Amino acid sequence: MIIKVADGFDSDFDNGINKSFDKGINKDSNKNDGNNIAAAQAFLQNHMQQYQGALHICTELESQALLVFRSAATAAMSRYHNLNQDKFGELLSTDIALPRNAVDWDEALPNYLKRQVSKTFYLGHFFCHVMHQDYLLKPMTNAKQFKDELLAFYDQRHIEYPAEHNVGHVYPAKTELHYFYKKTGPNQFAQPRYWSDRKMEKLAIIAH
Repeated sequence: MIIKVADGFDSDFDNGINKSFDKGINKDSNKNDGNNIAAAQAFLQNHMQQYQGALHICTELESQALLVFRSAATAAMSRYHNLNQDKFGELLSTDIALPRNAVDWDEALPNYLKRQVSKTFYLGHFFCHVMHQDYLLKPMTNAKQFKDELLAFYDQRHIEYPAEHNVGHVYPAKTELHYFYKKTGPNQFAQPRYWSDRKMEKLAIIAH
């Protein structure tokens, strides 16, 4: 898991996070094959030495704590927005897949997008280039226009979206995905999530 907190948030990780997990650790929680773990550990140790990094092997206690932290992190921006709605505009959340050879993981928004955003929160999946990115917009920002401009920026970077979910809620299905759904589930093709990102259009499709 990779987490980037930007634009004014406190990014310090609580060193005392383990204190709440002294009991009840599931000793059988690690179901991965031991050989795969050893191979990954050897690769990462060698890789980090070449790039001035460091590898930390989690204990069972740390692993459990990080899983809880991961669950809390996924909802952090939504919770923050709910508690501070009077200070900000809308919250836009995206899930995207970077190209497999991408090196610019640390997103740098162009000025025409950056000036519309109050805060950002990025959470990524290690090894698979999938990123979940939250944009807390400034008051009076046109969220629909910002989303269209952001997706165009993603297209320039050859980013695929959605990476995991939200077709029909945040994004329309791309042509390839559209026909994939049609081929694999023709009886489900009338489902509005395959077509549009606007709820009223979904209702119109259902009505017909």
